[in-house]
Amino acid sequence: LDVLSNPSIHEAYNQFKSWQGLLRSSLPPFMVAGPRDRRIEEGGSIQLSCKVVGNPWPHVRWYKDDDEVIPDDYTNVYSEGDYQHVQIDDITIDHRGKYSV
Repeated sequence: LDVLSNPSIHEAYNQFKSWQGLLRSSLPPFMVAGPRDRRIEEGGSIQLSCKVVGNPWPHVRWYKDDDEVIPDDYTNVYSEGDYQHVQIDDITIDHRGKYSV
């Protein structure tokens, strides 16, 4: 559930969705919903998500501090529609940091 304090953002996004397939010009990426601050115990799992739109659909990269998040046995970076996710399993102290897109 995305909560928007400014109704014009929601209206603009709905107009964008309805016309996105017809657009011939590009639109810069726009973050509709960013990742939230989260805390997790060691050994647990976490999923961070954001919603980014643009035309063409933007390629989103996740960062931990200043380094790009690279998928491995415990880390999965994926998208579902216009939602982008990073899933980290078996959290350790090494995963601590600021995650951003």
